[in-house]
Amino acid sequence: MRKVFLLFFIASHSILATSQKRWGVKAGATVNNQTGFKNSDKKALTSAQVSFFGMLPLGNSFFLEPSIGYCSKGSRIASLTFEDQLGNPIGTGTMSLRFDYIELSVPIQYLIANNRAKLFLGAGPYFSYAMNGKEIWKNVSGTPSNEPAKRNIQFGNNGYEHFDVGLGGSLSAQIQDKWIASINCEFGVTNIYYSEQNKTRNVSAGITIGYFFH
Repeated sequence: MRKVFLLFFIASHSILATSQKRWGVKAGATVNNQTGFKNSDKKALTSAQVSFFGMLPLGNSFFLEPSIGYCSKGSRIASLTFEDQLGNPIGTGTMSLRFDYIELSVPIQYLIANNRAKLFLGAGPYFSYAMNGKEIWKNVSGTPSNEPAKRNIQFGNNGYEHFDVGLGGSLSAQIQDKWIASINCEFGVTNIYYSEQNKTRNVSAGITIGYFFH
C-alpha cells in the first residue's frame, strides 16, 4: 500500500517539476459502466473526475500529457428484487457499485489543427488504484430492506482487484492559451473481479474543462 502511494507521489511530483511551461488542473463528469454481470439489467453510473496535468512538448506536433488525480467508476444494476430472510420478495430497487480511484494516465497528444483553437487527438495507457468502494442499495417500491443502504465492497480473494489498467483516448480543444476542453473515453483491459465465469472491465466516457496555471 505504501509503495502504491509512493509511486503516485513520485509521478505527481514529476509532472509538476518537469512541466513548468504548461501545467494545470481539469475537472468534469464521466458516464461509467462495467462489462460482465450476465443476466442483469445494467445501467450507466454518472460520476466525477478531477486531476492535475502537464503538457510536455515532444516536437512540433506531439505532446506528452501526464496527469494524476481522482476518478469514480462503477455501474448500476436496476430491476432487482429484494427478499426477506425467508426468501420472500418484499420490494424492488437498484444497486450501484462505486469505486474511488487514484489514476495516473500518460497519453500522447497530436496537434491536428492550429487555428483559433488548437485541436489535439490523444491516446495512451492509464494505471489506477481503487482506494475503496461502496455498494449503494436503493429501494424503489415495496418494503425497504433492513440491510444497510451502503456497504463496503470487498477487495482481494473472492472480491475485486485494487488495480486497473487500460487504454484511453481523447479529443481536446485549447482555447485562448489558458483553457482546454476535452472529450475522453477509457477501456479497461484488467479483469477487476475474481470470477471464472465473468470478465469484468471498466469502460467510461466523459468531458472535462481544464485551466493552465502556467
